[in-house]
Amino acid sequence: MGREKRLTEYQQYHNKNKHTDTFEERNFENTIDIACVRLEEYLGEKGFVRGVDFSKLTPQQSGTFQRLGTDAKNDYVPLFWLVSEVILSTDYVIASKEPRKLYISEVKGTNKLKAEDYLKLKELNDKAEKVNLRYNQVPIEVGLWYFENPSTQNVPIYRDFKQVREIWEAIPDSEMQEYKEKNWMGLAKKYKIMNY
Repeated sequence: MGREKRLTEYQQYHNKNKHTDTFEERNFENTIDIACVRLEEYLGEKGFVRGVDFSKLTPQQSGTFQRLGTDAKNDYVPLFWLVSEVILSTDYVIASKEPRKLYISEVKGTNKLKAEDYLKLKELNDKAEKVNLRYNQVPIEVGLWYFENPSTQNVPIYRDFKQVREIWEAIPDSEMQEYKEKNWMGLAKKYKIMNY
């Protein structure tokens, strides 16, 4: 599907739907994860190539990236909510050529960060820090790319985990809000509105 057709489909969906939609309405009536589309466009503009080894990059290219995370819109995984309790994954891995660095990244098209997503970032960061102590030739950084309005904005805001943690911890837990749908255990999906 071409870029313009994807954006048109997303805008048609976005214009008639709101954040109160159910999981099924958000993911099966709309087949576009526009924040991911925007990130890939942004990386392409910055000279990053999808799925290429460093040895295959030209001198003009900045690095490589690959999408790891699944998305119910495009890569539906049965019972993913249960799979995600076993497998710790992220949306993207981005590797820059100069300086050589590996970014483990989540992508968000909303400033609502669920507590479970924050905890996942924290766990990824804890693991990355341990690896960085043992192997420091290619530093690993965990972070988050945020598009305030992905249907019109194509330049993301990037925050490393330390910055995400500072923003998260500055918001009192008493200000957490809840989605109307529940998680797989029947508990509230809590989130904080982040000021990235």
